[in-house]
Amino acid sequence: MQRRSFIKISTTTAGSLVLSMAVPTLVNGKPKNGAWSPDAITEIHPDGSITFTLTKHEMGQGTGTGIPMIFCDELGADWNRLKVVQADFNSEKYGGLQGNTGGSSGVRLMWNPVRRLAATTRETLKEAAARKWNVDRSILTADNGFVIDATSNQKIGFEELISEVSGIEIPEEEVKFKDRKDYKIIGTSQKNLITPGVVRGEKLFAGDLQIPGMVFAAIERCPVYQGKVSSYDDTETRKIKGVVDVIEVPEFFEGEQFIVRNGVAVIATSTWAAFEGKKALKVQWDEGANGTMNNDKLRKELKQNAAEPGTAIGGGHGDIEAAEAGADEVVSNTYENAYHAHACMEPLNAIAHVTDDKAEIWAPMQSPNNVSARMVSHLNIPESKQTIHVLNSGGSFGRKYYPDYTTEAAYLSKQISKPVKLTWTREDDIRCDYNSNFQHDIHSVAIKNGKVDSWDIKILETDRYSPNPWLPYYVPNKRSTAIHRDSPLSIGAWRSVGPHRAAFGTECTMDEVAVALNKDPLDLRLEMLELPDEIPQDSMGLYNHEQSVLSRKYMKAVLKDVARRSDWGKKMPAGTGQGLAAYKFSYTGSYCAHVVEVDTRGDELKVTRVTSSLYCGTVVNPHFVKGQIEGSIIWSLTSALYGGMDFENGRVKQSNFHDYKMLRMHETPEMDVDFVLNEGDAHGTGEPGVPPFTPALMNAIFAATGKRIRHTPIRKEDWA
Repeated sequence: MQRRSFIKISTTTAGSLVLSMAVPTLVNGKPKNGAWSPDAITEIHPDGSITFTLTKHEMGQGTGTGIPMIFCDELGADWNRLKVVQADFNSEKYGGLQGNTGGSSGVRLMWNPVRRLAATTRETLKEAAARKWNVDRSILTADNGFVIDATSNQKIGFEELISEVSGIEIPEEEVKFKDRKDYKIIGTSQKNLITPGVVRGEKLFAGDLQIPGMVFAAIERCPVYQGKVSSYDDTETRKIKGVVDVIEVPEFFEGEQFIVRNGVAVIATSTWAAFEGKKALKVQWDEGANGTMNNDKLRKELKQNAAEPGTAIGGGHGDIEAAEAGADEVVSNTYENAYHAHACMEPLNAIAHVTDDKAEIWAPMQSPNNVSARMVSHLNIPESKQTIHVLNSGGSFGRKYYPDYTTEAAYLSKQISKPVKLTWTREDDIRCDYNSNFQHDIHSVAIKNGKVDSWDIKILETDRYSPNPWLPYYVPNKRSTAIHRDSPLSIGAWRSVGPHRAAFGTECTMDEVAVALNKDPLDLRLEMLELPDEIPQDSMGLYNHEQSVLSRKYMKAVLKDVARRSDWGKKMPAGTGQGLAAYKFSYTGSYCAHVVEVDTRGDELKVTRVTSSLYCGTVVNPHFVKGQIEGSIIWSLTSALYGGMDFENGRVKQSNFHDYKMLRMHETPEMDVDFVLNEGDAHGTGEPGVPPFTPALMNAIFAATGKRIRHTPIRKEDWA
């Protein structure tokens, strides 16, 4: 299509105004029959209400409120008359307006497209009113659901223009975004639009749904990653009341990211009967190479691999060997990032109804396009024959990005030609999770004449997609390399993906170097965020382009703000201390800094206070943004204290919340979150608070005890 935004509008048989917009660079849809466009997400009704179709996934993070706020404010609609509905998956209709919801991208990726849609809609309504009043569109405004002519004190409701707008075309060059000062909703704290429906039971989760003719399923999966069924005996299972069938589920394997484990499914007339039947199965497993693995063996292999040169990742410059050879001191340590589970409050579940030529899915999912693709690749059901209903998630944190559970449900439904509700037990959820990556980061920093002369980062990882270890601080010599070892546990995206692993070693190393240089950790960071007059060429351009200047600007802003608000460096009693860390969440362009305060004087480690500063561009909804940073703190503290997957003979030992604990209310610290530099596009906020938390915590423990902790989770003997 031509790069020209326009709206084609018609009145439906119900008397509603349907707005359809082609969004350049996002979708390639064209108007159909002069009325609907494949990316139609808005409907204005004769009563003045507006229905906004949410194409992203709501999982408690507030996307289902933030995106409508952007739309409503740019349009000039009445916020109290806006209704939000969740879109089913439809790549033809929504194109890039749907996609995935992950990497803190919901609001970020919709910020400009939704504003463009709303602005074009606004200008179309203004043009309709201008023609009706015989005035120039430029003198009109739109506010609170009305087009207004301030010169004549006239106004007309959007709904009154339904019959006036057909055929109006607004060229892209005439569509301008509002000035920031004119926003009335963006920047205000609004309650979650989704919550009332959930509380009233109107917003159903997949676990609540009942489909006529539905049966229930549970799967006994191989407890060892990439293990297989050798044989099974279902004699006792079939004796259990309610069990109707037992079916082997094949392995669907695609690299390291998408896998359905080989297992045995029990089909029953209730979930309870399916669970009981699952317990009664007798399965013999071919465990493969991972059946001999455990934590200590994996650590030993990674340490042995450390002698290899590794593969260069990211940019580098200078001569590390020469810098280290001529150094006054080399600070070198290894930081271990453990496997961590997602442990969502809502275990995985899905409903599928698959026949020979079509499929219908109901499930919580971050990536319906991945679900759809697996229907094509594994079940031979074309997208045109699929109906995928995206339901709310009871937590996700990256887990429901993966389509293993929906693929399982669809496979079973196809085998028995009935709708199937598949439910994972809590034990399934933890033992067969897509864990965060197990990783060792070796940081070696050469110090010469009281300054950092080189920084060498070697990553020993179990994830081929490990991100570049972002280093915001200037050093004359820099190198980053990685050595890969296939993971013996399944791995995947975990809240903040790779930056939380990279930040741990980097920001703890900054503190260790500060001690070696006898400098305040804040002062050293600010010093190393300054650029010299002449800089070396870097293959990734980390030190010589505009983004580097911005990175340092935002890092310094969050560091200075959090230091001021936390009273950084204040005198504290023995056994207590402050720790500082900051990092950029590379997927979004958001920057976060924490100052963590701890008390080690009792029998338990207490985190008493966390002060946080965030740059996230334009703050759309302060209530949700603060909530996301607070949630990130709780998430990170939980993993630091109680995370880590222990495994033996390839089997995860943890199984439920008694041995994979969650942070309790009395353990939650006082939290003070604020923002800096409320400017630019809106960036993501769901994950930026995670990366800097663990290093800030470890640095605080050192300040309180003089003991360095370079691994997660924390054990009492580490600090007591």
